[in-house]
Amino acid sequence: MGREPSALAEHTARGLAQWLLSLRQASGLSISQVASRTERMGMSISRSTLYRAELVRMVGKQPSIPSWPVVEAYTKACGGNITEARRLWTKAASVPAPSKTASTAPRRPAKALQYISEPVDLLHAMQNLRLRAGNPSLRELENRAKPRFSTVTLLPRSTLGAVLNGTRPCRREFLGHFVRACGVTNEAEVMRWLQAWDRIEASRTGTVNHDMHHRLTALEEDLHHTKAALATVLTLPKPRHEPEPVLVPDTRPSDAEHPQVAELVTEPAPVTRVRTKPSRTRRSGQWLSGLVKGISAAF
Repeated sequence: MGREPSALAEHTARGLAQWLLSLRQASGLSISQVASRTERMGMSISRSTLYRAELVRMVGKQPSIPSWPVVEAYTKACGGNITEARRLWTKAASVPAPSKTASTAPRRPAKALQYISEPVDLLHAMQNLRLRAGNPSLRELENRAKPRFSTVTLLPRSTLGAVLNGTRPCRREFLGHFVRACGVTNEAEVMRWLQAWDRIEASRTGTVNHDMHHRLTALEEDLHHTKAALATVLTLPKPRHEPEPVLVPDTRPSDAEHPQVAELVTEPAPVTRVRTKPSRTRRSGQWLSGLVKGISAAF
């Protein structure tokens, strides 16, 4: 049997707090010195907030988890590992709060954006995006969504709270403002969120974006032709790289300028005969015939 949600939440929160405390003790800094360092880094955190990050305070049955900006500033000021701090904080912040009902099922991971086709999946993805962004408060998200030189926000916190609780549907423009407020600056990534909303709306109303369907079909055809052309190119034999002929200028003198040289060039070269050494068998035969002739002459 696993732990109850309240016990698991307290365990993970205590692990984060102890890690932060040991990090500060290893650096030899006081709370005041850590606060001064965060101010110099442009991430000004008060001493009381940093001190509370080292403690495990229970709010009802749920421990109080410091926000990610506080943990990040604390870790950087003490020279700690940001990756480890992020892992511990995510583990502590992702533990679901104990419900008033009997349901204690663990939260399932969010689907990838390309597989979202139901409103509940989109809501779950939005909640996970907010968690990855450091779990900012509704007021902070409201302030982030204010246009420049304007006091009117694009994400009223009352509406945002109702959307994130699932009691109010999310509009397309509202989703785009929420994603940007959570730190998503890549417009291609924002467009993937909006495409997920479009699929949900098309499934709800029973309509299909025919223009998008035609464009996707054309892209698939182009991809098929590109693959076929690439396969054809790969099967072709590799060309031979033959050396190119080198043209050497003719520096020989002309016949008109040097007639004597022309005669020497046109005259055929003499043939030199090379006398070959007779073989041993031939020399033995000649010696024997000479010996016979000498004996015959003596008699």
